[in-house]
Amino acid sequence: MRGVAGDDPGARVSEDALRARDLVASSERVSARDALHLAVMARYGVRRILTFDAGFDAVAGIERIAE
Repeated sequence: MRGVAGDDPGARVSEDALRARDLVASSERVSARDALHLAVMARYGVRRILTFDAGFDAVAGIERIAE
């Protein structure tokens, strides 16, 4: 089945891009790149990220690990 998010990798990418767009539109603090990371994290249920990028500190429900 093409076009079903679970079966078509392109559909998953599109869903991630749309979610990232919504995140950018709803927050002045989230960059487009960070929003895409957050969208993929949401798809996989990831709540922690290892990064020095302090921009993730402003995102509720995300724990940034900087060490």
